[in-house]
This record gives sequence, structure tokens and C-alpha cells, in this order.
Amino acid sequence: SRGSYFGARKPEDGRISWDRSSRAVFNLIRGVTRPYPGAFGFLGGRKVLIWWARPLEGPSLEPGAVVVSKGLVFIGTASGAIIPLEIEVDGTVYKGEEVAEYLKTHEGKRMT
Repeated sequence: SRGSYFGARKPEDGRISWDRSSRAVFNLIRGVTRPYPGAFGFLGGRKVLIWWARPLEGPSLEPGAVVVSKGLVFIGTASGAIIPLEIEVDGTVYKGEEVAEYLKTHEGKRMT
């Protein structure tokens, strides 16, 4: 009698809000990774699913800004950044160095 109903999770619930902390973004990614629909943002008109990442706390980049340095990709958050380790774009999964290879063509752009 004291319980309540919570609606089902929808794919839109996985949209990343880059103006949150790196820890909050990481927790979203971790919470909706496989077998769920995944956390995502848009870059260059394409949906980018982020299946796994590492949070990096500290000085922040502009929220959503993509920076590639020394083979690593950093995506800015409100406080710190995340380092994507596995992404999917148009059905193709990129892991490790492939992530940097794909995203370096988008360096300087912002994920939304």
C-alpha cells in the first residue's frame, strides 16, 4: 500500500548532459551500459554511444569539448573530463586506440 510505480527506462534517459561532473557522467555511462540502450551524445550529426569510459577529475574543458592528446581522448564535463574507452557509431564499435583514431577527426568540436 505504500509502494509506488516508476515508469520503465527509455533510450532518451541515456542522453549525456555534459554540464554535469565527470563522476555523474561516468555513473550514467556505467548505469546504462550493455544490456541497456547505452549513454550517448551527438557529434558531427551522428549519435555516439559511449559503452565504457573512465572519469578524470580536475581542471575541466568546455563541457562536451573533444580533445585528443597522446593517444587519449578527453571529453569535457562541468568538472573534469571523461576518457571514452569504448564507443559505437553507426553500428561500428571502436575500442582502445580505435577510439582516438575515430574521434581525432572531431577534435575541437563539441558533443551535444
